[in-house]
Amino acid sequence: MKRILLTIFILLVTLSFTSFTQWIQTNGPEGIAISSMANINGIVYAGTIDNGIYASTDDGTNWFSLNNGTETYEITSIVSYAGYLFIGTRGYGVLRSTDGGQSWLAPSNGTSLGVTSMVVDDIYLFAATIGDGVQRSSDNGVTWEEKLSGFIGVGAMCKSGNKVIASTSNYTLYTTDHGESWAYITQLDGAEIFSYYCDGDTIFAGGRNKIYKSINSGVSFTTINLNFNFSSVEINAITAIGADVFAATSYDGVYKSFDYGLTWSASNDGMGPKDARALAVTNSTSLIAGTRYVGVYRSTDLGSNWNKSMGGFPAGSSILSLLANGTTVYAGTRDGLFLSENNGLDWVELEGTNDTINYCTVWGICEKDTFIFAGTFLQFNTTVYRSPDKGLTWERSGMGLPYDLTFIFDMESSGNNIVAATEEGIYYSTDDGTNWLLANAPVRYIPSIATGSENFVYAAVPGLGIYKSADNGINWVSSLQSPAVDYVEVAAYGRYSFAGAFFAGARYSTNFGGNWSVSSGFPVDASVYALSALNDGVVVAGTDIDPNWIYVSFNNGTSFSPYSEGLSEVASVEAFSWNDSYIFAGTYNQGVWRRLRPAVVNVDDKIKNLNSYYLSQNYPNPFNPSTKIKYKIAEDGFVSLKLYDLLGNVVATLVNIEKPAGEYEVEFSGRGLTSGIYFYQLRIGDFVQNKKMILMK
Repeated sequence: MKRILLTIFILLVTLSFTSFTQWIQTNGPEGIAISSMANINGIVYAGTIDNGIYASTDDGTNWFSLNNGTETYEITSIVSYAGYLFIGTRGYGVLRSTDGGQSWLAPSNGTSLGVTSMVVDDIYLFAATIGDGVQRSSDNGVTWEEKLSGFIGVGAMCKSGNKVIASTSNYTLYTTDHGESWAYITQLDGAEIFSYYCDGDTIFAGGRNKIYKSINSGVSFTTINLNFNFSSVEINAITAIGADVFAATSYDGVYKSFDYGLTWSASNDGMGPKDARALAVTNSTSLIAGTRYVGVYRSTDLGSNWNKSMGGFPAGSSILSLLANGTTVYAGTRDGLFLSENNGLDWVELEGTNDTINYCTVWGICEKDTFIFAGTFLQFNTTVYRSPDKGLTWERSGMGLPYDLTFIFDMESSGNNIVAATEEGIYYSTDDGTNWLLANAPVRYIPSIATGSENFVYAAVPGLGIYKSADNGINWVSSLQSPAVDYVEVAAYGRYSFAGAFFAGARYSTNFGGNWSVSSGFPVDASVYALSALNDGVVVAGTDIDPNWIYVSFNNGTSFSPYSEGLSEVASVEAFSWNDSYIFAGTYNQGVWRRLRPAVVNVDDKIKNLNSYYLSQNYPNPFNPSTKIKYKIAEDGFVSLKLYDLLGNVVATLVNIEKPAGEYEVEFSGRGLTSGIYFYQLRIGDFVQNKKMILMK
């Protein structure tokens, strides 16, 4: 019953946004890129690549944001010293906080440093950087001075005994006088070190396919080789619980040693894509692992089993492919295939029982008749799966594809055929994916295909131009010869076809690819990363133009203009799809977004301009015991401002009265409520907006 109430509440929250003509982020699929983690006084912190810093007070079960101006930063390291919380960022230096992360202060110098790691040494704070050596602060992060120069970058640091150790790509050095002088550790010369874990005089250094161990503060090291499934694996983080040592690796997830680092074996049951970047210990048996693409995993049994730990994180998977049909939407991610049956309001992950479609990377999705087809990538091997029942069950469907095929980038249905764009040319199937044949298109990397009308299919061929087929993908001829331009995206409907390129904008054709013209409206040298044509003259393009990632054409590709209202500034787009009501955009590390189709937007004359109404984020947040909420209303009317718990129950009514147009502020006290996550909702007429707050006692 609780789960049903929570689902209803989230549904109402999301529905309240859909009246407005801008992009809104859907509830999933879950996932976010983690770059650093730390446990400081029982609070677990997670630094992300694009979404700032998050924290958890319940061993990683639920998370809340600590971003006040850092929402788009990459957080590479987290330490605490002398009442300060410090975060190292990639490009903004070291920020410090005196209130547990509710607000952040920039240093007076070094505001553009790319920080990779930090350590505390007595009264000094050291920061390793990408291109400015090792920096040191003696005044709690206010000012910084360079103490190890002459190196392109320093990637990892640790503190053991009286030594601070720093590793570049080729050398490892140490200092015993707080950075005034440095000496080489000759045993590690030539070894690239990605991570350290120090426990008294014992040091573990994570390299490539190797771990180096010292029991005398780095005087000498023993080399321990790890047997991975891949030829080149980086050890990104190391931590320990007693004699159990854990290593976060690229490609192979978490490895574990029962004997303090002497022997190692995989410990990643329950993990999806196994690119683990960070580790933190929460208590005597619990671990948190941060991954590159799919967020946080949590283990409560010393790494034997792992489960997702995403409560409170924004939706952030990298969406590689989308397919919409009616209210059903499929999203292919680096963590498998997800399904929404209500226009993106709720998502579930589809799982396979044979071989696997679970945990794979899904670049291409299409449908034909009763089948859903997915081009999957798992451990450098690609094949096709098909499902006859909307993804509930899957069967392998790749007979005839090359045994060493690595990528299927795109899939389309055309007539009675399924057509697949791969890194080894174009393949087609005439029997619903049971068998596959090589088409006579160029046998090379084909990143995108699109289906038009009258059996036409179009393909982007980088270095050659655009090819087209008039027989559902079997035979191909050149449509646009352009060896100087790399076309990487195509779209089509009816007699219209469209092409997007790297650093050369877009082209359009009005006669089945017979002639092509240059689209206007893009900045010079703009790149197109995603392209989709709706069947009413509307074309949407995902670009490299920051922050206007999305452009739109209302005249069949003749001209484009920005179309990114409401979209996150870091939400670069990798895929589009659409149905009768919405356009869906799949983004890099920012999940799925949607907005009403242009023809739908003008149906409701009562739609309000978002600039005329707003509900601010409460401040401070997290708070204890009180916080303030500001809001603005554009016209006189009855105003409701209520607070809800996670089950959708009203726990406080802050405003419930007629008010004239204007700006207002309300103070709320959380006395009498338990610590946790709450939602507050502003409602006036047709305008409804919701935000989240965290009470931390």
